[in-house]
Amino acid sequence: MSTESTQNVTLASVGVPRLVRRRVFFTMVYHPLKGWFRVGNAYSSKKAAQSWCPFVRGAWRGCRTKVAQFTAVFRDGKLDAKSRRALDEKFNLDAPNDQGHEPLRRVTGEENL
Repeated sequence: MSTESTQNVTLASVGVPRLVRRRVFFTMVYHPLKGWFRVGNAYSSKKAAQSWCPFVRGAWRGCRTKVAQFTAVFRDGKLDAKSRRALDEKFNLDAPNDQGHEPLRRVTGEENL
């Protein structure tokens, strides 16, 4: 009779990076001179983003609207380079802070807000 101990081994302890994908949806509007660009926030469901299309179409005086899907890839809690580029180039949006929910610091160098 052999006694084997079963241990829970996490992927991080073995050296495998933890991969998390997050899908968000953006409301896009077509400007005749500038092309497609993002308006508004990121939404967690396509239905929520689509609900803003009539409002945006009215506000932009009949310009075409659509919903664009973006899948962000996080490796060990940090947004990967390809996702950062896509956010910057395609959606004109800055990548989230990798350090989590740290308080924002002012440009003046003050430590506390």
